[in-house]
Amino acid sequence: LPISAALEDLAARHACVLDARGRGLLRGLALADDVDAMATLHALRSSGLLLTLAGGFVLRISPPLNVTPEELDEGLAIVDALLADPPRKDA
Repeated sequence: LPISAALEDLAARHACVLDARGRGLLRGLALADDVDAMATLHALRSSGLLLTLAGGFVLRISPPLNVTPEELDEGLAIVDALLADPPRKDA
């Protein structure tokens, strides 16, 4: 799947994601208010995926131009697994 379709799929399958946004390879997943975005970011980094935050609640996904489809699939699988049970603010 192209990255846009893959992120839309993640947003549709995970209630903790409000929407997928962006253009080209600069993408983001807006997280729900009850998700601890910083803890989510740290968990992703611990899994080997280097992402950043935009606006305090959007996981910014900005792979390099030479990223391979296999690398994208691997990274999106890591995000998918974490979004199944993301860190919550009240936990």
